[in-house]
Amino acid sequence: MNKLLEKLLNKLPFVIVFAHQKGGSGKSTICMNVSTELSKQFTTTFIDFDKLQQMTKYNNNREEPINSVVIKDERKLEQFLRNDKGLTVIDLGGYDSDLSRVVLLLADMIIIPMSDSDNDIDGFREFSHLIEKTFKIRTDSKAFILVNRVHHADKSTHRGLTKYVENTIFNVFDTVVRDNKLHTRLLSTGKNVVEKQFFSKPSKEIQSLVQEIIEKA
Repeated sequence: MNKLLEKLLNKLPFVIVFAHQKGGSGKSTICMNVSTELSKQFTTTFIDFDKLQQMTKYNNNREEPINSVVIKDERKLEQFLRNDKGLTVIDLGGYDSDLSRVVLLLADMIIIPMSDSDNDIDGFREFSHLIEKTFKIRTDSKAFILVNRVHHADKSTHRGLTKYVENTIFNVFDTVVRDNKLHTRLLSTGKNVVEKQFFSKPSKEIQSLVQEIIEKA
């Protein structure tokens, strides 16, 4: 039995954190797509720690919003998770603070969306050191890179990033989420790409990613 299902069946919280220190990685868009699909299978709560609050705006526009909580400090976050009985998804802003370090420490799975841009790779170099320190304390956590927002013909970025993190604490999801116009206007419509066009390539990619998250949790 995978970790996510085991913890949920045992009435324990499971925490997935979407994080990246640089803007433009598509972190919040991936969080929108994945969290709403996971909420169809699991009791899900999301917490928005990104200063742009895009996930919150998106959720407010949904016909059936995901349960959300507003938390401002580390103490309240730990208190919430102690009493939580489901899946918690966190959109973590691109900054280093006491709160963000606690969020990473409490995460069961950290997902880092990355493209082949210099900005994403440079941000990952900085961010990886913080996660490595966290994993010295929380040894049962998992960190995954998601190849995201790449060209539809790109076949090298996944190989390159897999090689780049070889023999580190990081793994790379098999699923690749490619750049597509369906990922735009999620915020205003309140619909993810699966709900927009179920049989589209972006929909299949998100469904594949969700299944892989569940299997690798």
